[in-house]
Amino acid sequence: MKKIYCNILLLLLISFWGYSQQNNIKVGLLGASIGSYNLGYEREITDASTMNLNVGYWNTNIGLVQPIYYFDRGEGVWLDQMKYGLTTSLEYRFYTGSNHAMKGLYLSPYLRFWNHSMVFQDYIENDQVPRQLFNIRTKLSSVGLGFQMGYQWLINDKVSIDWYFIGAGLERAFINASYVLASNNSFNYQLIEGDVREVFEGFGLLERNLMTRDDPERLKIELPVWMPGLRTGLSVGFAF
Repeated sequence: MKKIYCNILLLLLISFWGYSQQNNIKVGLLGASIGSYNLGYEREITDASTMNLNVGYWNTNIGLVQPIYYFDRGEGVWLDQMKYGLTTSLEYRFYTGSNHAMKGLYLSPYLRFWNHSMVFQDYIENDQVPRQLFNIRTKLSSVGLGFQMGYQWLINDKVSIDWYFIGAGLERAFINASYVLASNNSFNYQLIEGDVREVFEGFGLLERNLMTRDDPERLKIELPVWMPGLRTGLSVGFAF
């Protein structure tokens, strides 16, 4: 899926590169305080349309404000570490009511990819396993399509303020996780497979799509799922 997304992204950029007239480099503002950094590049295609590429990096360890996650330690599954994440999106923007391709209200279909890594923890105990602590090393990724609306101000044809105030779409998400005994001792992971599956009982589609596989070093979980995608943001840039 990642390879297909990259190929589509490359073809679109090559297709429109030769028709561009004006450029705009933008920096995201809203996420920096919590470690989410975004760089955007917009390029004019016609008098009323542009291509907009965004690339972002997320690492809450270097944010000015540390997010608060409400998980009670020792109760069910809780978050232990929020690691890094990457995101990229490609938009084709149609500007309305203006003779300038980078100014005013715009409508924009978009293609987006993101991934994120984190570590959860969980205590498991059953008839064959005494109470044991497990690390759940988790990677989330998603590819999605959507549609958004926004408004861009262009001050003196140089300084841009871009506010995409609403965006929604549909994403195909993939959850890959590994249960690993925190003590790093040898363990028969078949003994906890039933406990892990119980977490998803009663959730219909999630329960049916869940795939588990054990080996001598971990219990692996794979879960593909459809989910809604939402977008909003604010950036400032320089046009040239």
